[in-house]
Amino acid sequence: MGKNDVNQIADNVRVVHAGCGVNALSGLQSRINSMYCSLLVGLISAAHQAILRLSSVSCP
Repeated sequence: MGKNDVNQIADNVRVVHAGCGVNALSGLQSRINSMYCSLLVGLISAAHQAILRLSSVSCP
């Protein structure tokens, strides 16, 4: 996995965070959508951390 791949994933994570924040602040989002959004952000965050750990391991 190259550095560009990691940067692209990081950009996608930021978009999800921003989207959820905007929806939550607007007051138009239902409770179920809010819970889904929180779960999605948590899963993406965990995946992002795993990818960053994998990218720091050097290949022989």
